[in-house]
Amino acid sequence: MGLFDFLRDPASRWVAEPGLKIEVDLEAASVCGVRLGSRASALSKLGPPSNPAPTKQGSYFWNPLGIGATTTKEILDYYIITIHPLDDDDGLQPFTGTLLRAGKPLDLGPASRVEDVVRVLGEPWYDYVDDEDPDVTRTLFYETRALEWTVEFLKAGTLGGIELITPPSLGNPQTRKYVKCEKPWPPA
Repeated sequence: MGLFDFLRDPASRWVAEPGLKIEVDLEAASVCGVRLGSRASALSKLGPPSNPAPTKQGSYFWNPLGIGATTTKEILDYYIITIHPLDDDDGLQPFTGTLLRAGKPLDLGPASRVEDVVRVLGEPWYDYVDDEDPDVTRTLFYETRALEWTVEFLKAGTLGGIELITPPSLGNPQTRKYVKCEKPWPPA
């Protein structure tokens, strides 16, 4: 142990669990069994994050896995699963793990289009189209009172990424206004 090791971010000491199956369960809102609402340190099984000072920043990225997470007061509140990295995603690789719903594999991947997602996940609570965004032009919002899945599509029409968020961003009236959602909150 070096003299200044106490200055290192605690996450830099995390050790990847050998043979860990990389799985994201939408229904459980979990990455490798670690649910939103858990302490960030529960993700230590993924190994050290790719970004510097993740604990201080409250943002954790595992670029080779295509996974990101954010926290509020060290409690996980957001996962992003990158299916197609954008040009400015600085070293982020596509997610190569398994997407699950209630423990069952989902037939979704880089070639998936809106109709594929709707076939697998059902109709979204809200469908937002933004023709002015140069990258993500359509977002499907799947809502409950406590959890949101956002499924983003690139300009080419293919799946770009999936986000799991608690509390739901559409619970905020300003966000609903921004995406032109006039549906009453909370969802039924």
